[in-house]
Amino acid sequence: MSFAALFWSLAAVMQGCMLSQFGQKHLKYDGLNQNLKRVLPWLTVLFLMISLLMNCHYEGSSVGPLTWLFVILTTAFFLQVLSFYLFRKYFILIWLGSIIFAFIFTALELLAFI
Repeated sequence: MSFAALFWSLAAVMQGCMLSQFGQKHLKYDGLNQNLKRVLPWLTVLFLMISLLMNCHYEGSSVGPLTWLFVILTTAFFLQVLSFYLFRKYFILIWLGSIIFAFIFTALELLAFI
């Protein structure tokens, strides 16, 4: 399992939660302006694609998509639900931290293959 893929998908799933009406209502985060609301769906798709590519790079093209679908995405969804209900106050910080960790693990995994 690629940790970079996990953190990319966690950031994408958390962005999806922030964009939903339920998430906006319960997070009470009014910082999402119209420009950010237009950009976040595209970033969500981009993060999911990066996650899939990182996992396929780490696991291989035969096992990578299956582990991404059944392990990475389900783990990211579980962590997002956990952080939404238990750490709602720090949800945005966890989201930003997952993006930072995604960049760090991506760089480490790419450097390991060089």
